[in-house]
Order: sequence, then structure tokens, then C-alpha cells
Amino acid sequence: MRLALASLMLCVAAAAQPLAILPLEGASESGGLYRQLIAGLDAAAVPHRGLIAMTLEEARVSFSCFDEGPGCMSQIGQVIDATRLGWGRLSRLDDLWVLTFRFLDVERSAMIREVDLVCLATEGALSKLSAALVGIVQGQPAPPGLEGRLFVRATPPQAAVQLDGVDVGRTPLLLNPTPGVHRLRLSHPGLTPKTLDVEVGARVKQITVALDAPTSAALSPSSSPTPPPPRRSGLFWGAVGGATVATLSLGLSAFFGLEVLDLQSQAEGMRRDDPARDGLKADFDEAKLGVNVALITAGLSAALSVALFSINAAE
Repeated sequence: MRLALASLMLCVAAAAQPLAILPLEGASESGGLYRQLIAGLDAAAVPHRGLIAMTLEEARVSFSCFDEGPGCMSQIGQVIDATRLGWGRLSRLDDLWVLTFRFLDVERSAMIREVDLVCLATEGALSKLSAALVGIVQGQPAPPGLEGRLFVRATPPQAAVQLDGVDVGRTPLLLNPTPGVHRLRLSHPGLTPKTLDVEVGARVKQITVALDAPTSAALSPSSSPTPPPPRRSGLFWGAVGGATVATLSLGLSAFFGLEVLDLQSQAEGMRRDDPARDGLKADFDEAKLGVNVALITAGLSAALSVALFSINAAE
């Protein structure tokens, strides 16, 4: 009886493997990562369905799961007799590996985990991602520095980073902020800090911020300050006014001088007893007086202007 019960329990356990991971899609290295993941599950003694022949693309087409929604993906899990289903994509973002992984409770049609794992594409990076996935399917958190949606670099590296006013570490740095716009501030000793707003969405984003040296004026405390603009006092504007009056007076003197010459020319063609000569003589005298007054005004205004300019420059 006990032997029969034990055999039945073994059969049930063999018939219903709780975990199935679909082959990872994306980069050519995804196949190797998938095999590392299955080997890691074996090493951790996690019951699973082993290597699954059905690819994610085949599952989407067969079950019309183009949005990969929980309800539709649960049908795939039921077909392959799994109570939990995992799938994901491996992609390359410049020199980063980005692994997007989804983990589903088939019986409840509810997501268990949705993670974005990011690491530099260095030697051993895929092994690191595989080990992180083995932990995730066992309910463990992702290792520090692997889960996130915003990868921040700086030139030079090791710049201090603030996210929304909170110190979060030094570059290169992977952050996992909530979707939306966030403010980053990067600083490095001896360099000018930079602040920028970054929008974080559903996909992993990386930014590189170049920190520049301060300007030469900021580096040299002994550099001469920029001289203030010259002061425009009342004396200055008085001098300008005097120069303007002198210029206008010279113009008037030239005008009256031309009139004097014209009247003189008209008088030379008349007889001495011509009554019109008296009128011309009166106009001639007025024009000559205008010339003299204009010249005197120009001279006085010019002298005043020079004096005011000199006093203003000496202050």
C-alpha cells in the first residue's frame, strides 16, 4: 500500500512540472543564455519542464498572443502542463545586454514578476544574467545593480549622481525609477555639474553626460573682473548737448553766410539809386548778424562741451 501511494505521488509529480521557460528570443546569444538558465535550474534542483520546443513566436501566432497578455499566455502554460510560465528577450544596446523577462502564474492568469535586467556586455555577463533569472523564478530579488530601466554614464566616469535630489551612487550606474520624468544631477570634483530632465518609459534607456571643466575665468581668482560700463552722469549728457548745439550753430552760420553772398551778388547788379537796394541792405545786415551770432554760439557751445567732457572723465 505504501509503495503504491509513493509510486502514485511520483507519477503525479512527474506529470505536472510546475515551471516552464520558453526559449528566449532576440539576439543570437539568447540560445546560449537559455541553455545556461535550464542548467542553472537543474543545479538548483528547481522542478521544470526542461528545454521547451515551442518558441515564443510560435506561441504568439498559435494562440494569437501578440500582446503577451496574462490570459492568453496562461493558455500556453496549460497546454505544456505548467503552473508557472516564463519568457523573455535578450537584446543588445550598444555595449549593454538588456534582458526583459516575464514570469506568469498560469492558474491565476496573473503576472508574478516583470523585470528588466541590464549589465555591461563583458566576459561572464550572460552567466550573471542566467544566475539572476534562476533566483528570480525562485522568488528572490534581482541582484543589486542588475535591475533597472535607466543606465547612466558620465565622462569622466565615477561622477556622483542625484536622482530627484537623492544621492544614488556613481557612474556607470543602473537606476530603476518609476516611469515618468525625473531630474538627474551629475557632479565630479573640479568639473562643472550638470542637471537634466530624463523621461523614463517602458524600455531601457541609457544616457551619457559629458562633464566639462570650468571656464578659465572661474578657475583664476586673480583674473581681472569685467570693468563696469562707463557712468553716464549729467555732466556727460551736458557735454553731448553742448557738442550738438555747436554743430547746429555751425550749420546755421553756413546757411546765413550763403545768404550774405547771395544778397551781395544781387546788390552789385543794381544802381545806387534803386529803391530795392535799401531792402537788400536790410536783409544783408540781418544775414550777417545771423552769421556772427551762429559763430559765437558755436564757439561757446564747443568750449562748454570740452570742459564738461573733461570734468566727467576726471570723476
